[in-house]
Amino acid sequence: MPHLNILIVRIEEFLRSIVKITSAPTYKTRVKSFNSYYLKLLKFPPKSDTSDLPVLTDILGVRIICPFLQDINEVETILLKNFTVIEVERKGSERTFREFGYESVHFLLEIPEEFRVGLVLPKNLIFEIQLRTILQDAWAEVEHELVYKSEFSPFDQPLKRKLASINASLSLADIIFQEIRDYQNKLNTELEKRRFEFYSMADEYTAQVLPETNIVQHDSAEHGEEVKLAETIDDLILAAIEAHNQNLFDKAEKIYTKIIEQNPNDIVLSVVFKHRGMAYFAQANYQEAYSDFFAELQI
Repeated sequence: MPHLNILIVRIEEFLRSIVKITSAPTYKTRVKSFNSYYLKLLKFPPKSDTSDLPVLTDILGVRIICPFLQDINEVETILLKNFTVIEVERKGSERTFREFGYESVHFLLEIPEEFRVGLVLPKNLIFEIQLRTILQDAWAEVEHELVYKSEFSPFDQPLKRKLASINASLSLADIIFQEIRDYQNKLNTELEKRRFEFYSMADEYTAQVLPETNIVQHDSAEHGEEVKLAETIDDLILAAIEAHNQNLFDKAEKIYTKIIEQNPNDIVLSVVFKHRGMAYFAQANYQEAYSDFFAELQI
């Protein structure tokens, strides 16, 4: 048992060193106790007469819990690159919406030889990694108590429907969280792109490389375009930044103004004043740019 504990620590430390993703995952490890091992042997006795007890696949287990669904894909790619995979099981993927049960990706992996150095371990020992989101793990913990550990499951149809409903709600929540994260990533990418372009323009102006007469102003009316405004402030911000990145400064300015007119909170207002100031600056409207930059500082 002490050697198994040392081994699981080595595995966890290695995982922490290789799993580099934006959202830091949480790790849980465990070495199956003798009582748990014995009870499982009773459920799955050896198939042949032998003095050797079978080595269970889940004696050593690591659970990697990620905030978002996309993280699951990223971690899976990392695991496949760094371990010899014996089996991959996607639990819950075969269930219909009428059924309840947790989703989880389970890997059976060989133990790298360098992890075995100095340890006395059972022959053919492998280990398991369970990969889940936070919500999938929460559901799995509850289901484990209600269903797996129970000798019987006295669930009538109404209770089954309730469990299925909870499971579906958690699955939907995971999808929505991922959509929000995707939106944030897209917005941050546009912001970074536009921020870089603004600083480059400011540097050129400071060096007198970009005279006012050479600044190209885009008139949306000349292109037959109208500023189509979305309903939410989030959509307006993204639309403004996308227009800004396309050098449609007048269009971006109008959308920024529309956001300001909706009286958003101070955080949003500060950001919008700064970006509208940049749009004014790009059009050589320096007084308006100064006014917006000053307004941002007063918030």
